[in-house]
Amino acid sequence: MKELEAQKIFKELLLSQFKIYKQEVNILVGNEFKNITTHWAEKPDLIIFHNIKFKNPITKKQILPSPIGVEYKHSDHLDSITSGVIIQLQNQYLNKKYLNKKTKEEFELNSLAFANTSSVKDGLIYKRNYPEASNFFIERFCWKGNVAVILKKPNNGLVFSHRNYHYYLNGKYFRDGSW
Repeated sequence: MKELEAQKIFKELLLSQFKIYKQEVNILVGNEFKNITTHWAEKPDLIIFHNIKFKNPITKKQILPSPIGVEYKHSDHLDSITSGVIIQLQNQYLNKKYLNKKTKEEFELNSLAFANTSSVKDGLIYKRNYPEASNFFIERFCWKGNVAVILKKPNNGLVFSHRNYHYYLNGKYFRDGSW
């Protein structure tokens, strides 16, 4: 399966998951938007527009404000995963203007997230060698850079993992017992 196909399937999965929580979102993928600051193709894989209040339960500060730029890798190879994470951590997509091709509206990203085929299917970012250690490292590495990770959790569907908390797609949070 080609990367764009996987991204479109991921978009449909996200839309169905947000619908479970009765959340109205708009998700752009592929050629539905472009970068108008630098090169048109320098952009995240998906953009999620939402009106959900994700708040850190300790600091009460809002996290993941809309729109969220998502880097989605169709791979379970560590080099592809780490390159996707590094793109997010370097903030290559922030401080740039994007254009919604349908509505002609310009926007800038306010937050970032990372996901791959394995994280949304199995809840593990990397599942080959030493998956527990690898996932722990990658997830915390993302958190350090203020990047959320989209994971599948049993009985909870998809969640945003961000700084020791998991957030349902309606903004409510929980702590995972594995920490």
